[in-house]
Amino acid sequence: MKFKDVIAKLKAASKPSRTLDGFIAQSLGYKKITATKTQAACWVSPQGKPAKIPRYTASFDAARLLAIASGPVGGASWDGTTGAARVGANESCVADTAPIALCIASLYALNDAKDDRAREADEAASDPDEG
Repeated sequence: MKFKDVIAKLKAASKPSRTLDGFIAQSLGYKKITATKTQAACWVSPQGKPAKIPRYTASFDAARLLAIASGPVGGASWDGTTGAARVGANESCVADTAPIALCIASLYALNDAKDDRAREADEAASDPDEG
């Protein structure tokens, strides 16, 4: 799932959700293995190992670790009714909870980093002096 698609779902969320946690994990490269008659459903990390998906949308600690992996600078706040967060050079993101706001901000930062890498690759491919 693309970062922007997950961001849209998170912006619409009013509470934590394991489904949303799964969407975040998929955007990070985790794969869900569906259940069969002989094996229960499970998740596999981007490295190919069995994994348990963090509770990104419910746990501030899990969302904070996502933010740390997303960029070098960030912050979050909450006032008892809403949360706000910022990671990297992006604008502040607001959501119904601080963990969800931090997830949104983190995915924006990851999307920007992905766009930057794609732009650099395009520039390198079109530069006749490189190679």
